[in-house]
Amino acid sequence: MKVFTVFFAFFISLFFASCAPLQAIHSNNVDKSSGEFIGPSLDQEEDFYIPRVYQRYIYEEPFSLDDDSENGYIEYWLDFYSEGGKGEGSMIRYLERSSRYIDFMENILKEEGIPVDLVYVAMAESGFWYSAKSKARPPAIGYWQFIPSTAAQYGLKIDYYVDERRDFELSTIAAARFLRNLYNRFGNWYLSLAGYNCGPKCVDRAVNKYRSKDYWYLVQHKALPPETRNFVPRIIALRKIALKPWSYGFHHLNYETSLEFKLVSLEGPASLSAIAKKLGVSYEELKKLNPKFKTDQIPFRERTIYIRIPVYGTYNSV
Repeated sequence: MKVFTVFFAFFISLFFASCAPLQAIHSNNVDKSSGEFIGPSLDQEEDFYIPRVYQRYIYEEPFSLDDDSENGYIEYWLDFYSEGGKGEGSMIRYLERSSRYIDFMENILKEEGIPVDLVYVAMAESGFWYSAKSKARPPAIGYWQFIPSTAAQYGLKIDYYVDERRDFELSTIAAARFLRNLYNRFGNWYLSLAGYNCGPKCVDRAVNKYRSKDYWYLVQHKALPPETRNFVPRIIALRKIALKPWSYGFHHLNYETSLEFKLVSLEGPASLSAIAKKLGVSYEELKKLNPKFKTDQIPFRERTIYIRIPVYGTYNSV
């Protein structure tokens, strides 16, 4: 019996000794060899961090998507969207539409305290088109391609009459706050973009498996889904082309004019078509300025509701 007891105690001590390093890494989320933070362990809750929703992150240096590294993923997308590439037609539409929204969206990103280069996420997600819709179920919709659950989490309303994912102002504010929370979680913009595409838990698994927060390292080891491996390089390529379109074969672009509008108040139920007729403005333009309304009818749920009208409208209220 004494021999058995000694053997059992020795076995138990060996078991806990072998588990100790693993327990230390999982409890502290620190790589003992390098001292680097490696993310949450897989048995932790998804919301392991404290979102700094009311606090702007102070960046040590400006962030830019200007990645000049030799990278086959980036080169592929540059060729794809350049003149003669399969995505040439899409790129022309993206570029011509971009001038309408980029300044407006960049200002929101600045106000929310995140880098303005992230505006090209909207170009990659939707080509700056309010009714863009993914093939996923349930589909992601709008400029920044929110699925319903994430839209609700960031305060975007969706019902029979309204889908605020389609609103260029409200959806950009929501996207900026989502991206900021992802950065507060990962401390790395490329990983934050990966999380925007495939979800935070997807990135957590990759980071924990390979003990790395280097996006390109995770891409090289195929630790992320194919779409996510292409997401960042596609955004980088789109930005490069947008800043110097002539270098990629685009010389005769019909850029849209930047957003200009004013707000008017409604004093009761109305329809976009009736307002367009009363103001003598284009219905199509009025619809593009108020894309959150899914039907012609404007729901009147508050004492006062405001809509956007083109600057050449003459009424203060309708």
